[in-house]
Amino acid sequence: MVNSEIDLKEIVENLFYQRNRKFLEKPPEEYPTDHELYKQEENVFEANDYLFGNNLGDGTTFGVTHLYGGRIVLLDKLRGEDRKRVLEHEKHHRDNIADSEYMTRKKTSTEDFSPNPVVSPVGGY
Repeated sequence: MVNSEIDLKEIVENLFYQRNRKFLEKPPEEYPTDHELYKQEENVFEANDYLFGNNLGDGTTFGVTHLYGGRIVLLDKLRGEDRKRVLEHEKHHRDNIADSEYMTRKKTSTEDFSPNPVVSPVGGY
């Protein structure tokens, strides 16, 4: 049993001592959960496919902006760059109420948007 820091240092620096990596290294940080991946943004919420009605027919809704309340609802399957682009598109709707859907898609470069299926598993009904 080690009684002081000097004894511990002497043991650790000894060449014949088998070092325990867990003791010497800082423990790895935990992976962030889905709730920690994106910082909380005011009036930005997520909903599943069924709340958007994506299971009813052709086409997929990725996001909705409620103009008068300023609330943005995004599809919960969007991740990474896909989520960022849809959020930017919906924020443009909120900030520029007079712009049409076509103008918003032109200004946010989302004319032919389709999410990356590896990152965001959207669709497949």
